[in-house]
Amino acid sequence: MASDARGKAGKRGPSTRAPPAPAPAPAPAPAPAPAPAPTPGPVPEEPRQPLPLPQDQNAPPPSTLAAELVEGYSNSARSRSSRPDETGELKRLFSAIERVKNNPGQLCTPEQRIEHNHLLVYVCGRVILDGLKWDDPFADHERLRNEAQKAINVLEAAAKETPTVLKQTTDGNLFLFRGPEPLWSWIFPRLLKLLGNPKCLAISPAIENLFRYIFSVTSQDTSLWDLGPVLVRYFRDNLSSEYA
Repeated sequence: MASDARGKAGKRGPSTRAPPAPAPAPAPAPAPAPAPAPTPGPVPEEPRQPLPLPQDQNAPPPSTLAAELVEGYSNSARSRSSRPDETGELKRLFSAIERVKNNPGQLCTPEQRIEHNHLLVYVCGRVILDGLKWDDPFADHERLRNEAQKAINVLEAAAKETPTVLKQTTDGNLFLFRGPEPLWSWIFPRLLKLLGNPKCLAISPAIENLFRYIFSVTSQDTSLWDLGPVLVRYFRDNLSSEYA
C-alpha cells in the first residue's frame, strides 16, 4: 500500500499553476518642467525732447530791445545816483549793452549769450522797474506803463532766447544790487509788484503772459525741469499769504 502511494505520488501530472507575471516595466521619468519665461524688465523711456515753443522769428533780439530801452536812461540814471560805485556800475552796464548792439557777433557761444541776457535782466529790474515812481502824484503814469512794458518785452525776449538764464546765479559780487540767488527769484518780486498795482492794470496781461511762457518752457526744456516744482511752490506760497 505504501509503495502504491509512492508510485502514485511519483506519477503526479504537470502542475497547472500559472507562471508568475513579469515585473512591470518602470514608468518613464516625467519630462522636466519648462523653465519659467523671463519676466520682461521695464522698457527704458526715450529722453523727452522739448517741444518747440512759438516764437516770432522777426522779433528783435533782447540786446536790441534793451539798447533801445536804456537810451534815455543812460544820463538820467547816472545823475540820480549819489553813490560813485553805482555810477560806475551803470556806466559799465550801459557800455556793455551798447557794444553788443553795435557788434552782436561778439556773443559767440551760448554761455556768452546767457551771461549777456543775465546782464539785461538785471538792468531791466534794477534800472527800469525799480526806477519807476508809481507813487509820485506828478508822474506820468502812461509813460511809466510804457517803460514797464518795454522792460517786460526785454525779459520775455531774454527768456525765449536763453531760457536757462532764469537759473543764473552769482558769487554775490557781480552786481551791486543782486545777491547769489537764482535770477528768477530776484526778478519775480519786481514783476509781482506790478501785477498787484492798480495803476498797472493795462500791462497785467503782458506780465501774466510772461509768467505763462516761463511755466511752459520749464515743462518742456529738460534743463529746466527741476525749476517747475520750485515755481509752483513759490506762486502757491505767495498767493496763500496774499489771501490768508
